Amino acid sequence: MNPEMDDVRLAIPTADGYHFIGLHELMYCVAEGNYSWLYFTNGRKYLVARTLKKIEELLPQQYFIRIHSSYFINLFHVLQCNNGGMNVVLMSNGEELEVSRRNQKRLKEQFLLL
Repeated sequence: MNPEMDDVRLAIPTADGYHFIGLHELMYCVAEGNYSWLYFTNGRKYLVARTLKKIEELLPQQYFIRIHSSYFINLFHVLQCNNGGMNVVLMSNGEELEVSRRNQKRLKEQFLLL
């Protein structure tokens, strides 16, 4: 995937202790108040006691982007954007996430559009 991200691992706090998962496996995060859901390529999701803003500050901006007040995504897991407005992205797990009007231009700038 990406050599820089392959070496970085996230420590996800759970009731059982910490789960260590490669950063490249993180597809997207979804805000839920002062918590966030983290969705991974292995189908697992974890609820962590971190706001989306805090997660955004911790993760590398060249690979992750805020597309909505509720969504923070890994650009390497975007398979498709809807034609025209780019207001929906299709993620590698088949999930469709809304892109706010305010963030559409920034998302376009992250990809080489032919």
